[in-house]
Amino acid sequence: MSIVRTFTLLCLVVLASCSNEVVYDVGTLQPSSEGNKTELKDDLQFMSIAYRDLFGEEVPPGVLQTMRKAYISFGDKELVIDEIVQSLLTSPDIDLPSNAAIASDPTTFISATYRKFLLRDPSDFELAYWESQIAENTDLTAKDIYYVFMTCQEYKYY
Repeated sequence: MSIVRTFTLLCLVVLASCSNEVVYDVGTLQPSSEGNKTELKDDLQFMSIAYRDLFGEEVPPGVLQTMRKAYISFGDKELVIDEIVQSLLTSPDIDLPSNAAIASDPTTFISATYRKFLLRDPSDFELAYWESQIAENTDLTAKDIYYVFMTCQEYKYY
């Protein structure tokens, strides 16, 4: 009788453990309707995305390894990230719009820059601000403007 009792107890334990349990509850998460970016890119993601945004291709492993070595070898991570952005912007392989192209159609350049780096269209205020900056500062280059976008707070999020 003890074997039957043990078997019955074992069956009850197994049946009790087979209850359905909700593991993932995705119904409680709501996407942001405003499209606000809330997730901070880690530094490796930032470097990879910055390269892709500038060169239009994934970062080659050798280049990523070089950036990673520079990143881990220096204590001030913000400074290293800034230096990497500046280094990418001075690469001879990057194709930057000329000052003449920017001046001839600043609206198109600004809109394309917002889409390229911030993945959105500029607001009317942002567009007016950058148009006035380009008109008032004729020595402002695409490199300068790209640097501002790549170091702004919004670019650090996705």
